[in-house]
Amino acid sequence: MQLQKCSIQDAGKLALFNKQLIEDEKSDNPMDLMDLERRMKEFLETEYNAYFFIENSQIIGYAQAFHMLLEYLGIKEIELDVLPWNKRGLAFWKQCGFSETCIAMKYKEQRGINCTK
Repeated sequence: MQLQKCSIQDAGKLALFNKQLIEDEKSDNPMDLMDLERRMKEFLETEYNAYFFIENSQIIGYAQAFHMLLEYLGIKEIELDVLPWNKRGLAFWKQCGFSETCIAMKYKEQRGINCTK
């Protein structure tokens, strides 16, 4: 397996992976491919780094090689977000040794909600 640092030219591929993740997790993220590609370019123009894991000339998923990323970066700890309804994703990451550290909450205004009860 090889590790390849992504460049700004890879923003389109990263956007495709990101869009697939959004759809798989049934996220409420409204971004389309153009929005995601623009966001990836903006990320890559900062200190943000993304990496492709390549096996047999094919890009494989990050989830299959995150230990390699930790070793490559010289770190022993990493955090990630999993949407709460993504039961398969939660189970996968727990099986890989991750544990829940907090519950993130989001408020979206709704009519008829009364918090005073």
